[in-house]
Amino acid sequence: LRDSLQVIVLLGVCLYLNWKLSLIMFVFLPLCFYPLYSFGRKIRDSFRVSQSRLSKLGQFFEEIFFGFAEIQTLGRKEKLKEDFQKRNLSFLDEMLYSFKMRGATTPVMEWIGALIFASILAFSLWQIEKGSIDGPEFISFFAALVMAYQPIKQLSRINQHLSPGLASLERIIELFDHQPAALASPIQSI
Repeated sequence: LRDSLQVIVLLGVCLYLNWKLSLIMFVFLPLCFYPLYSFGRKIRDSFRVSQSRLSKLGQFFEEIFFGFAEIQTLGRKEKLKEDFQKRNLSFLDEMLYSFKMRGATTPVMEWIGALIFASILAFSLWQIEKGSIDGPEFISFFAALVMAYQPIKQLSRINQHLSPGLASLERIIELFDHQPAALASPIQSI
């Protein structure tokens, strides 16, 4: 909450100091929030899928432990080994994808930040040459912009950590809402 308020206040200061430079910033600002939303959604979806796959892997182990004697008598060891490898690799692939998305967030945000700063700097230099703004106004604006960038980066980091937690919460709610097959019919529960 503090970072969000800090961003809003500092962007307001930028708008007050120079509306033309702020306009450039506000044109590029959605470029900052789109990756936050997009990567957050991908991380959350990937984490949800990986949790489901981990659950199926646990269920697989439970079936093996309870049916161990049957597995030995029917000679299904190789088939189970293949099934385990397939399920384990599926889980691993999904987790690796999630970590790639988490790792890509920071470089993308840095690139967009550099693009915004470079655009504002180029326009500012042009405005200073024209005499539309003076040096102290530019320095004040740029200082407020730099101060706003840090909370935006912090919000990005929070989003990276919040997304798996939200996926876990959705999975827990899904499990609570799930009605076991044995109790699916009201007649069976009587």
